[in-house]
Amino acid sequence: MRSRILIIEDHLGLAGNLFDVLELRGFIPDHAGSATAALKLMAEHRFDAILLDLGLPGIDGIEFLKRLRVSACEVPILVLTARDQLSDKLTAFAAGADDFLIKPADFLEVEARLHALLRRAGSLAEIEPPLEYGALYYDPQHCLVRIEDKTVLLTPTLGRLLHALMRVAPAVVSQANLFAQVWGREGFEANALHTQISKLRSLLDKPSAPSLISVERGVGYRISLAET
Repeated sequence: MRSRILIIEDHLGLAGNLFDVLELRGFIPDHAGSATAALKLMAEHRFDAILLDLGLPGIDGIEFLKRLRVSACEVPILVLTARDQLSDKLTAFAAGADDFLIKPADFLEVEARLHALLRRAGSLAEIEPPLEYGALYYDPQHCLVRIEDKTVLLTPTLGRLLHALMRVAPAVVSQANLFAQVWGREGFEANALHTQISKLRSLLDKPSAPSLISVERGVGYRISLAET
């Protein structure tokens, strides 16, 4: 399967060169000239890795990194920047970067670093078999969900949320348990969980039909299908 790469770079010449080289080498590249444009693309598509410039207009690369990691986005990120100080590298890694290259970088090295990140992400990911519950089918390896004739690609966060619910369906999963499974840490942030539940419902529910995800007030959530 071809890997989809998001290039976040405001220099159009460099972005174009990266786009052409990656496409030639078998990747599926996309481009955003700012962090704002990148966030919009990431809401619409699932990316396997990100090439990130730090000197972006508006929201800079470091702030963008921090926002992604706070939101539990786990996409591997290779920083490609003209900033060449050790402090820049340490700041980027502290913010959540997975690798760091200084411009000008050889395109072959960029490709090699991307392959290394993708291999690492694949080796760390647990290969889970697809889950089925009634008309609902979910493939965790590709974050792909299908219900009847509708197919949707989920973000990793939404994928973990659906996986946690489907594994024990139709049993209820507590909010604290869901939070731990989705974000991988103890504690409970209600707003973060409720936001992701709403996003998942908007992708899976039919208009004017009961939601597939029902809430047991004071307890948690469960997958609720008329037929199983």
